[in-house]
Amino acid sequence: IQPQDIITGAAVLPQTNEDDPPLRSTTSPDQLAGLLGGLTQNTEVVLKIRNSETSRKVRVTTAPFPEKTSNKVPAFNSTIEAVPPPAIVKLEIPEVAEPSWALVPGQQDGPPVGVLVFFDEPSGTLSENAVTIWTSSWREAVARYRVALVLVPSSDSSSWRQADLNRVGKTIGALAHQCKIDPTRIAFAGSKAGGTFAWLGANRFDTIARGVCLIDADIPRRTRIRRASPDRFRWVLFGTTDNEKMNQEGSQQYQKTIQRLREAGVPVSELPLGDETEKASRLCQWVESLGLL
Repeated sequence: IQPQDIITGAAVLPQTNEDDPPLRSTTSPDQLAGLLGGLTQNTEVVLKIRNSETSRKVRVTTAPFPEKTSNKVPAFNSTIEAVPPPAIVKLEIPEVAEPSWALVPGQQDGPPVGVLVFFDEPSGTLSENAVTIWTSSWREAVARYRVALVLVPSSDSSSWRQADLNRVGKTIGALAHQCKIDPTRIAFAGSKAGGTFAWLGANRFDTIARGVCLIDADIPRRTRIRRASPDRFRWVLFGTTDNEKMNQEGSQQYQKTIQRLREAGVPVSELPLGDETEKASRLCQWVESLGLL
């Protein structure tokens, strides 16, 4: 299977080893995901593939979703030798007093960008100077993997509130006026209290959020986990920045959460994170890879 191939049909090979089973038409990625998502590991599938020159059939075998993120996500290949540096832009919404901010790739005439909405510890209004300092370790990764980093302020300096979710969708809309967005590469992430809030945000915008990463955080204990479906694919990451072992109670709860998600068919991975620069690189690699799934 090569870039620009289009999968137009698929069929599951029966145990009778029928050579030419009837194909089911696939006109969208969701239809193909619906077919493949209901299969067990090592099931043989026939795909009908069309490109500009030929049409052919290939046999593939299903495999489980990877439990670890890839360490070999290629960087975005720019056609411009001197790529301009990322730029900080203010994302203003008329009915919201405090602006959000984004660090966007400097090259605007390339492919659409992925989007990572990041919720840090609540701190209230974000100034341009604070955003410049906070994003300094993200600049290389944003340019390398062509991902826009979005920072949304909390309305309260000590906690994230439900009202803060209302501005997220409008903030992404404001970003779309600044650069072209790839809808297959939108993810939420956050640290500690912001990580739990990122989970709530991904639930609120489950039709667009393709991934959510909780760093040193867990999902709310009383949350209802929705079963995975083709129209609601989401890759969940649990990132850790502290190398010290959790206490026994925390570790058991953490593993219970992972088990609950996997029982619901939700892909879950664990992601060790180092310093701020490594965290930025790993998360931008992850957002870039969302577009390949």
